[in-house]
Amino acid sequence: MVYMMRPSAVVPFVLGCIALLVGLFMVLFPTSALNVLIILVGALALVIGILLCIMSLALSRAGGLAGLVLLVPGVAALALAVFCFLDPVTAGSSLTMVLGAVILLGGLGIVFSGVSRKGLWAQRALLGVGGVVIAVLGLILMMYPGISSLTLVTILGILLLIVGFIGLLVSVLFLLKGRGDQSPKWDTIERI
Repeated sequence: MVYMMRPSAVVPFVLGCIALLVGLFMVLFPTSALNVLIILVGALALVIGILLCIMSLALSRAGGLAGLVLLVPGVAALALAVFCFLDPVTAGSSLTMVLGAVILLGGLGIVFSGVSRKGLWAQRALLGVGGVVIAVLGLILMMYPGISSLTLVTILGILLLIVGFIGLLVSVLFLLKGRGDQSPKWDTIERI
């Protein structure tokens, strides 16, 4: 008997398979995966830069200086796109350093929140310790951008493998639920 896959099971199955394939690629070939990610960031920056420049042109024709506000990030996005396309290795290290700086500032903000917050001592201590750990992670990303970016790609690949496996499990559960009366009912099985 051939079972057709229910529409509710198709989406998690397809997304699970895609996540498994991409995750496997990222874990087995982290350097190539990092280059692909950087090229994708460059393509996204190119599209965003072009759209911002077009919107800037449209706003400047309407009058006023509002068009200049969008022109600056549009040109910056176009510059990022060119940088990603021409030198992906340096772009990857630079983006990792920017990510490290953002994580460092976020960790310091959490530490400040823990110190300045009123409340239980344990909550404040946990916020402080967590903020310090996050800030140290940001520092590590900034100090070792090459190794850190490859490690981040590998970790992301492992997470995608987990998500893909979960997606396949969800699709199997949808299939089992959809079989209705054809699935065995363990409480009604008679002993032979």
